[in-house]
Amino acid sequence: MFFADLMDEPTALPTTDFGSALLRMVIALAILLFLLGATYWLLRRIIRHRLTKGVGVEAIQLVEKRMISPKTTLYLVSVDNKRILFAESQLEVTQLSHTLSQESQNSEH
Repeated sequence: MFFADLMDEPTALPTTDFGSALLRMVIALAILLFLLGATYWLLRRIIRHRLTKGVGVEAIQLVEKRMISPKTTLYLVSVDNKRILFAESQLEVTQLSHTLSQESQNSEH
């Protein structure tokens, strides 16, 4: 008759304070939004830093830039101890020449 005694007793609902539950939920939501915003800010900063600085040693450097006409520009670029001359026009980019840089030529002699 154990089960009969249980059935006769009224089931008591737990007393909850909806105000404190709502406050905890709002605080948890605020913490999650703060963590999400902080993560977004940190990732943007890391990505921007890597894009501007590059990864490792700068391998490509713009040595000189000369406009020879309003629509044509010459670029002298240093890449891995080589100097490459490019011409940029309105329609294309063309490699004109490439040589060893002066620093690498001096170190060989």
